[in-house]
Amino acid sequence: MSTRTSSRPARARSSLLREMLLARRQALMASIRERLSSVRDDRSRADHVTALEDGEVCDLDVQEDIELVLVQMQRETLAHLDAALKRLDDGLYGRCLDCDDEISESRLKALPFAVRCLHCEEARESDVVRERMRERKSLRLAGMTIALALMSLNAFAQSAPPVPHATGTIALEGTIDQETKAVNTLAVKTVDGTRKVFHFAKDVVVHGGKDTTTESLKDLREGTTVVVHYANAGADAAIHEIDIVGDEGLKTTEGTVVGINRHKREITVRLDNATTEVLQLSDRAARDVGHEIDNAAGSARIVLYYTDDSGAKVAHFFRRVK
Repeated sequence: MSTRTSSRPARARSSLLREMLLARRQALMASIRERLSSVRDDRSRADHVTALEDGEVCDLDVQEDIELVLVQMQRETLAHLDAALKRLDDGLYGRCLDCDDEISESRLKALPFAVRCLHCEEARESDVVRERMRERKSLRLAGMTIALALMSLNAFAQSAPPVPHATGTIALEGTIDQETKAVNTLAVKTVDGTRKVFHFAKDVVVHGGKDTTTESLKDLREGTTVVVHYANAGADAAIHEIDIVGDEGLKTTEGTVVGINRHKREITVRLDNATTEVLQLSDRAARDVGHEIDNAAGSARIVLYYTDDSGAKVAHFFRRVK
């Protein structure tokens, strides 16, 4: 802490600073009264004029809001001036909180409620800026970590086999393999040549067939494209939904994802003909399918598998086009 020094007697300096603060306070009070009076007058005139256009009324409301905000700012400055007068009464005004040196009169005239000298204020602001930069860097790193974690979870949800007895299903595209003739089972050959055998869950439903039961599968040819939605793994893998693709079954279309709203069960796609179309998502598609595409709106190209009932299109499955 430095020794207190002054270029003029302390009493004279205190008197000069008090006059400066009171003069600034008086001018501020006059400005506040003037602004409030102007707002009241404008509002009173508007209340007595019935021919104002909507735009004029809107402009008046905006101007009134601006004036009230300025009044609030002036009141905050007034509170700072009152606090400065209190510090002056206590013998603390005009001295730096950090180094205890006198704050220059030129600085106090420019900023009457300053509590630090210019040197200490600049040092403090530099520290604040550095701290904010550190906070922003930490937030960016945290955001990147969360984003990477979410991407990993989404990828896992689409690629990992389902956990036995867990809620939700995994969608798998492939073709029917007729080699398996066991009752209540279906063999599917995936696009990579892997052969998987599933049994039917009690609640299995078929889309794109003659009806929604497994009877629709009896007349299907080997090689027919299907999408199966199954739960559990290995010998316990059970199909809850089968989507038959092609012929009289589900139709397909390609486009770029514009947005996916799983709460409303909607997917918006920009088609190759430059039109945009909104399709309903089936409950299962909204819950279980394509989560890795959620954050790729505007860039992910997909193929949609949907039913079309008198123009009401419902997407049961969609996947990214490689």
